Amino acid sequence: MRNVIRFLVVQFFLMLMAGVVWLVASYTGHASAVLQPLMYLVLFLPVRLACTVLGPWIWGNRLARHVDRATGDQSFSPLRVAYGVAVLLLLAGLCAVPFLLWPV
Repeated sequence: MRNVIRFLVVQFFLMLMAGVVWLVASYTGHASAVLQPLMYLVLFLPVRLACTVLGPWIWGNRLARHVDRATGDQSFSPLRVAYGVAVLLLLAGLCAVPFLLWPV
């Protein structure tokens, strides 16, 4: 139970810090900025949940285990970094596809 509470507290503070950064970066000086924190909360929670679900799949699949076994004796491995960057680019590309296909 203690680990669950600690996890929730850490997630809350991560969400809070990310929210402050997002609000500062997106502040335009308009009075309509009142809805931005609510919009952030509505959008952030599903995204955070998706990342929590995808994390074990990304780092626990066969290819990731193979990369980890091949580079387990090294503290820094370009192969592990390349795997992480490739997965990040793949997921970012998958997220961008609907925006690229959306008719303007």
